Amino acid sequence: MINENITELKKLTIEYTAHVEAMLAEGLQGVFERKNQPLRHIINENERTANIMDLHIEDKSINIIAKYQPVAVNLRVIIGIMKMSNSLERIGDHCVNIAKSGLFLNELPQLKPFIDLPKMKDAVVYMLGNASRALLELDSKLAKKVCETDDIVDDYKRAIKSDLIGYIEKDPKNITRALEILNISNNLERIGDLITNICEDIIYIKEGEMIRHQDKR
Repeated sequence: MINENITELKKLTIEYTAHVEAMLAEGLQGVFERKNQPLRHIINENERTANIMDLHIEDKSINIIAKYQPVAVNLRVIIGIMKMSNSLERIGDHCVNIAKSGLFLNELPQLKPFIDLPKMKDAVVYMLGNASRALLELDSKLAKKVCETDDIVDDYKRAIKSDLIGYIEKDPKNITRALEILNISNNLERIGDLITNICEDIIYIKEGEMIRHQDKR
């Protein structure tokens, strides 16, 4: 019976991941296409749904622990899913931040064509989609591969920052728009970090090994 409950818990988490992934894609679409409707949809509706899903997963997890008192792998799965749900809730918050920056930028003339930011978005979406797959299949190898992709996201962040500094130096009046674009890239970077945390939790579930805070070698 506990296995059925854990399967349902994993299903809820995968649905939650898909919801957050849609928030991310919709938010960046609004930024790149300069459309306010998807950005307002994230702020006014999607975030509320994300919060409800987080609370539902937490409540179900606590009930399973109280009812079945799981140990070993089952306990690791439930605790890992609770931590992952918390990370997904925070990713949703970053999507809201991106949407707010998009609304601000859409009221002003476009500073520059988006070049590295769409690539950064694609890398983050790749990470999130494969994190969901790694959870479904409890694939620690895939989870480790996703963790490695975070370095690519960080590289895009540095390239975007360097490019924006050039626009500010060229004309200080560009600083407001440049900072908002930088804010979007900062939020994408934090989403990448949170997805890495999710994959570290998957590795913990599968292998019982806690790799968080270990130095990369």
